[in-house]
Amino acid sequence: METSFWSTTFSGDGELTPQDDKELITDPAVVKLCASAFEAVCERAIPHEEYRPI
Repeated sequence: METSFWSTTFSGDGELTPQDDKELITDPAVVKLCASAFEAVCERAIPHEEYRPI
């Protein structure tokens, strides 16, 4: 079970903001929400070996 994760921030134009803008997230509700979202995306993803760009 995950207990924390690092979050980074992107600017409005899609650029990664400076390294000082990363944040350690430890709130159990936020960690649980993000972990479940990540798992849901992974379940729907195409395996790397099967991916064929158009």
